[in-house]
Amino acid sequence: GQRSIQSSTAIMASSSYPSQLACLFLQDHFGEPVQNVISTLLQRGKLTLGDLMRYCKAPFATVRNALLVLIQHNLVIAHSQDPLPPQQQQSMPPPSQSVLYEASLDECLLRLRFPRFVAHIRSIFGEEGQALFEELLEHGKLTTQQIVDQTIQRAKAASIGLDYEPSSLRDVFLRIVRGNYVYRTDSFGAVTPVVEEVVPAPKKRKTQSGAATSSNNNNSNDNACWRLNAKQFLIDFRIEACVQFMSERINVQTGSLLRAIMKLIRPYEKAKLHGESEPIGLDQILSQVADIPDLNKDLCLKCLDILCKDKIEILRKMGRESVGGSEKEKQKNIKYILNVQQLVTVMQQKTVEKIVEEKFDLFSARIFRLLLAKKQLEQKQVADMCMLPLKDARAKLYDLFTAGFVFLQEVPRSADHAPSRTIFLWNANLERILPSMLMVLYKSAFNVKKRLNFELEQGWDLMGRAPYLTEIERESFEKLQRAQDRLELALLHLDETIMLLKDF
Repeated sequence: GQRSIQSSTAIMASSSYPSQLACLFLQDHFGEPVQNVISTLLQRGKLTLGDLMRYCKAPFATVRNALLVLIQHNLVIAHSQDPLPPQQQQSMPPPSQSVLYEASLDECLLRLRFPRFVAHIRSIFGEEGQALFEELLEHGKLTTQQIVDQTIQRAKAASIGLDYEPSSLRDVFLRIVRGNYVYRTDSFGAVTPVVEEVVPAPKKRKTQSGAATSSNNNNSNDNACWRLNAKQFLIDFRIEACVQFMSERINVQTGSLLRAIMKLIRPYEKAKLHGESEPIGLDQILSQVADIPDLNKDLCLKCLDILCKDKIEILRKMGRESVGGSEKEKQKNIKYILNVQQLVTVMQQKTVEKIVEEKFDLFSARIFRLLLAKKQLEQKQVADMCMLPLKDARAKLYDLFTAGFVFLQEVPRSADHAPSRTIFLWNANLERILPSMLMVLYKSAFNVKKRLNFELEQGWDLMGRAPYLTEIERESFEKLQRAQDRLELALLHLDETIMLLKDF
């Protein structure tokens, strides 16, 4: 949502909390040897197999198997090393020294969102879609046939009374592919574009652009490896977050209208936003909302007018109705431009304001909001505008400054920089705050996950004896379960905030 926080990438690379959080999840999912390898790669960057064995202090077979698992799950990328001079090539053993392995921290942290991804797929494609997608997440990347076979095998092994039809599963998976929730990749993680191939026009021959017939596409899907496309989920989650925000800010009808507009631009959206959308015709919007029961044409036009006049300026109207002609011809000249980036920035600001209010108090949040709006103010101006005594305003400003929410700019009026002849201006900058805020959130998520693991270890013995627990042990077990539920919910809420501040 914000304009690509470049500084946050550098901070995250050097900070330990995102890496430690990723390692906790990978240890849970794959065990200690895999966690050892990924931890070494995250800490030291690109390494050869020989270097990995030395730093991990592990034998060849252990490191090799761990790498195979990590590459299969898209967590490690294999790079070809630049060729060495001929004299050095003779002294270097092939081929392990010619490949560098690099960990992808973003891919590792995505595992925190797997439950959210699965729930989203279930809401769109039902139980069959959920079962298929769970198999794909379980194995990292698979062909269509492998996904279908594994889903059927798991349902039979679970003995839950589900009898999936292969043809039905294939149809559902094809819908998942067309929804762009997965994309084609080779066994080493190289991406193959699939947009034109996956959604061809029916009964057409292969075109110069690469689109294939429906039958050819099914065959290519069988032989292709598919993997999770997290960017499409982020686009969907961003739409839902924007709709919820506007529904609470104005009303439900405005939120429904915004969802309809965002669905129109969804095929052209990217995971990272870049300015305004392409112009959207009024006739397209009215056609999109025709099936929404509580949004007739008059109400739709009124909501469009409200969005255009709203102070956050997320919708801009272009053109005027033409004089004469039919109603449809009049509407053709009217277009709207949506600025989702502006809306996401406002959502980020409101979230940070809420964090400031929870960490300090309402008056501190008021000061922070004022500085974001006015850019730079002197201490007395802050006190006057927030209707606070100067002493209280000074104390709150310094608390915010110490926590990194506001910044101080010195403007000297003389060459000697004497304090008595220097103006001190307070300011707040959202882009400067977000990277440090993300680190605080990752630290909190790491601590919550660590505590959750501790609670699970405490309850492991009780879970194994669940049918034979005494009354006191049953009470302890229920208490542990409640604590685990609270911690898992807290982890999901933290990830939701991280997603808004970092990925939207």
